[in-house]
Amino acid sequence: MSKQEDYKKKSVKDIKGIIEDAYKTLGNARFGAAGSRANNTPEGKKAKKVIARAKTELRLRELKDQIK
Repeated sequence: MSKQEDYKKKSVKDIKGIIEDAYKTLGNARFGAAGSRANNTPEGKKAKKVIARAKTELRLRELKDQIK
């Protein structure tokens, strides 16, 4: 998983792809836990953090565009 500094260098399309992948990972972690076959329990928590970081970067870019 990437840190916030990595998101600043990526394009909007790449960030949206990262968010999409993280949502898939989060869904798999949730359904895996429901089926009692969860092998990697912190996976969902990490996916949530990735989603939050990526959405924050998108929002910052959106606000910067509004100011200009």
